[in-house]
Amino acid sequence: MLEQKPSPNQILVSLQALWETLSHDPQRQALEAAQWCIEHAPHHAESLSQKISATLPDSLLKQLLFAPTRLETDGRIAALNALAHCKATYVPDPHQQVAAAARFQKQRSKPQPTPPTSKQAAISTYEQIFGVKPHILPIHEQKLLRVDWEMGRLSIALSRAHQFRLWALGREITRSSDGSGVVNRRALWQSVQAQRIDYTKRHFNRLLAQGEGLFWFRSGKFLYLCGIQPVARVMTQIAEEQGIPTETNLPGNREVMLDPAGSLEQWEGMLYAGWITGRSLKGKWDVTISREALASLFERDETTLRRWEETRLSHVLTIRHNIAQVAQAEGEIGIDHIPAHAQPYLARIKTTASSTQEVRLMWQLPNTYHAEIPSHPHKGQATKVRK
Repeated sequence: MLEQKPSPNQILVSLQALWETLSHDPQRQALEAAQWCIEHAPHHAESLSQKISATLPDSLLKQLLFAPTRLETDGRIAALNALAHCKATYVPDPHQQVAAAARFQKQRSKPQPTPPTSKQAAISTYEQIFGVKPHILPIHEQKLLRVDWEMGRLSIALSRAHQFRLWALGREITRSSDGSGVVNRRALWQSVQAQRIDYTKRHFNRLLAQGEGLFWFRSGKFLYLCGIQPVARVMTQIAEEQGIPTETNLPGNREVMLDPAGSLEQWEGMLYAGWITGRSLKGKWDVTISREALASLFERDETTLRRWEETRLSHVLTIRHNIAQVAQAEGEIGIDHIPAHAQPYLARIKTTASSTQEVRLMWQLPNTYHAEIPSHPHKGQATKVRK
C-alpha cells in the first residue's frame, strides 16, 4: 500500500506539538523544528524562521550584528541558517525538493574552514599596520601579593621598594609550591613578566644583586629567601638608625593583598594604600592623619603623596577633606586653639526676619582616608614578627 501523505492541517499540528514539547530548551527546540520542517514541510520555512527570530534575546541579536563568528555554536542561529538555505533551494515539485535537500545535506556535512580567532585577527591587523609580528607574552592568571603593610612602608622609607616587591613575589612562588624558601631565578623572572612588572632583564639582575643579604642569598640559579621575621627585624633596625618613626608602627600585622603590576611609583602607591587599609583594619575606622605625619612616615614629600593619590590611587583611595570653622567671638575666647593658617571669611546668616553677615574663621583639619583593598583572612606569623 502507498503511504498516505499528511494533510496541511496535520503538518501544522505536528510542527506545533514538536515546538511546544521542547519549549524548555530553546536551542534544541529551534534545531529539531527546523530539521523537521526541512524534511516534511519546507513551505513553512518562512513562518518557522519568524517564530525562531522572535525568541532571540537582545544580547544575541547584538552579537549577531557585531560579532557573528562567536554565535556558530548557538542552536537558534544554526536553525535560522538552515532554514535560510531551505528557502533558497525550495521548489514546489517534490522530486526536485528531495534532490535539493540532498544537496544541502551534502554541503552541510563538508568540513567548514575554522574562522580566525580574535587573537589571530589582532595579530594579522598588527602586522598589516606595523609590518612586524607582535611579541606576545604568555597569559597567566595575575595574583595579588600578601604584604605586611608596615614592612611595605619601611621599604618605601628605606628606598628598597624594588627589592621588597621581588621578595614578596618570591614568597608567593614558594608558598604555592613546596614552601622551602628556595626560588629558581628563571621562575621568578617569568613571574615578573606574568605580573606585568616594568623590569628589563638587566634591571632584574641588578636588583637581585642589590637585595643580597637582606632579602635573599644567591647561589647559582637559585635564590634562598630570608624569612619574614629576620627581614622585618633588620628593616626596623635600619629605620631606627636613620630616624624613621617605628615606635608605634612596627611590622607584624594582618597582611593586605596588593597588585604588584606597573612601575616603581605605581607599586609604592599601592604600598601607601595598603598601609592606610591596614591602619583602618587595626583601628576599626578610617584613618585620619595629616600629610605632615604621612610624609614623615614614608620619607616622601607631600607633593609626591598627592601625586600618588591623584594619578595612581584614584580607583582605590577615597579622601575626605575636613574643615573646621568658628565665629569670631568664639575665636577671641579660644584663640590659643586656633592654628596660624586659619583664614577669615564672610558668612551670611539668613533667618525668617532678617539677613545678617559676620566674619568667621576656617582652617583645614587632617584628612580622612579610606582604601578599598582586600586583606588576608588570617594573621599568619604576625604575632611572631611583632615580637
